[in-house]
Amino acid sequence: MKHRIAFAVIAMALAAGMVARKENASACATSGWGNNNIYTTTYAEAPICGGPGTFTQPTTLPLVFGGWTDLPMTTAPALTTFTPVPATAAATTTSTTTTRTAPTTRPVSQAAMNILKRLEAAGKKHPRIAADLNYVEDQQQTGLRQERTGRIAYQAAEKGRSAKFRVSFKTLRTNTGPKTRRRLDYAFDGQYLSERKDRIKQLTHYQVAPPGQQADPMGLGEGPFPVPFGQDTKTVLKHFRPSTRPPVKTDPKGADYIRLDTRPAYKGKLSVLWLEMWVDRKTDLPVKMISEDRSETKKTVLFTNIKTPDKLPADEFKLKAGLIGWTTKTIPWTGQIR
Repeated sequence: MKHRIAFAVIAMALAAGMVARKENASACATSGWGNNNIYTTTYAEAPICGGPGTFTQPTTLPLVFGGWTDLPMTTAPALTTFTPVPATAAATTTSTTTTRTAPTTRPVSQAAMNILKRLEAAGKKHPRIAADLNYVEDQQQTGLRQERTGRIAYQAAEKGRSAKFRVSFKTLRTNTGPKTRRRLDYAFDGQYLSERKDRIKQLTHYQVAPPGQQADPMGLGEGPFPVPFGQDTKTVLKHFRPSTRPPVKTDPKGADYIRLDTRPAYKGKLSVLWLEMWVDRKTDLPVKMISEDRSETKKTVLFTNIKTPDKLPADEFKLKAGLIGWTTKTIPWTGQIR
């Protein structure tokens, strides 16, 4: 998927006695408050972080529901990347004892592999999915919390056509404030990612594939924001290291847990640090997701009232502007999106 493009790296304590040191890095928050472009990840890649009114098509896109906002932009602080350093570098002992270093890669457990395969099989079994969703975004650097409710629709790729999705938010609650009606829509039709902001009466179409070609926005870590349905196991394993654990009391009832940690080779390319997912044992569809990105923003998504209809409305993945006072613009393909 060469055209694949809709969230501080955690220090890893290795068994060989590794400790962490800091390296400078900077990133623009992928979350809503710091970013009015729904798929910008860094300042260097997208000058839009500096202020409203301009747009530069980015080269890297966020992972999970990143940047969904109709709030004004602010300047995001610089972040820090942590890199493990051998603890023996600071040692002064003359001991000749040999220290064995833990391997950098470990085989994936069969239990984790089984969950990934179930997810992939469910995506093939259910090419169309619709569900209600509750989305919570916690920006840990600023203390800002946004909670949105709405619905999601997904249609798998078929007959040479790309997968499609629609996300429609209807309400917004900020921190402990009241829940208010705030419509915000996103749709991907195979070539254009459309964003409709009712608050400012603006509809924008972003062309995310070259003319005459299709893009696949569904791959974890490679789409503008992925819908966790129909994931290809090989692609997931390429970008993430999966792990699992036995059920605990706080898990959704009847669901299995899987965690995906971004592999070191992709930590500078993907916005997400890790992703947790709970998969229903009966349907093999995800019912909950939690992720954290490089801007230290944690995102929680709950899927309820999940349905697998035979058909979806013909205009499900097309957004239209309102009648009065709306502006519409199209950002053409420039070849900058990976």
